Amino acid sequence: YREEKVNPLGGCLPIMVQIPVFIALYWVLLSSVEMRGAPWILWIHDLSAKDPY
Repeated sequence: YREEKVNPLGGCLPIMVQIPVFIALYWVLLSSVEMRGAPWILWIHDLSAKDPY
């Protein structure tokens, strides 16, 4: 990697940027119990119901 002047940790940077986003999304979805039974879009009337297909 020295000959090519590439940092071996450079590939980890995009993942490290995404980790806080995924953690925040996880906590938002975990704490949003009031979304159960809520209508969403078009034909999806209940997000907690089993898919009929």
